[in-house]
Amino acid sequence: MIRIDELSLVASLRPGCSDEEIVEAERAVALRFPQAYMELLRCSNGLLAHNDRTNLYGVQELPERNATYEAARYAPGWIMIGDDCGGHAILMAAEGGPPGVFVVDMGSMALDDGDPVASDLREWIDKGLPYRG
Repeated sequence: MIRIDELSLVASLRPGCSDEEIVEAERAVALRFPQAYMELLRCSNGLLAHNDRTNLYGVQELPERNATYEAARYAPGWIMIGDDCGGHAILMAAEGGPPGVFVVDMGSMALDDGDPVASDLREWIDKGLPYRG
């Protein structure tokens, strides 16, 4: 379970979102979110990590960002959940996909060219949301 008190040590948080907002965002990106990601969104609907590099989108931003960067086309089964405030996307596999959080160039969105930052979302949060693994 994601603990908001621990998360607040590594990031500036926003108010969490509702389950209805999560379902709407899932529909918009046509992918199911992993349980850990839904827990994160309920705690904080987007955030900026204290490292000033990790910006996670709120549910209102997810559909537009995924559509603009054509995540479904270039990284099928993966969700663009944020960016590094400088040209790199943060991708996480949709529910049922391979575990992992990756940083990839927004120009290519190719996982083969990206860097893994954690084996899963919970590990990444526990590590303090580092921009690189």
